Amino acid sequence: MFRSKTRPSAYSSESSSCNLPNPSDLREEKLNRLKIELREHIRFLSDYSLLSPEWLRMADSLGQIAAVAQLETKLQPNKENPVKLNNIHVS
Repeated sequence: MFRSKTRPSAYSSESSSCNLPNPSDLREEKLNRLKIELREHIRFLSDYSLLSPEWLRMADSLGQIAAVAQLETKLQPNKENPVKLNNIHVS
């Protein structure tokens, strides 16, 4: 009789050759990229001539900053994501 060969699942212990990234490492990497991008957007804020190419880029940067701020307001505070107001921790 023939035995059917099954492939190991990506989540099984048999697939040790497939190194899946740790979810917390992926989260940290994404957060670090977000911090860098936000710093770039914030540093670009300045007093530019109205509707100049720089002003338009700054408006786009403000939109990006606002989008991240809006997402932050939707996150529930927890141990990994505490809310700090004037050095007071809110849980």
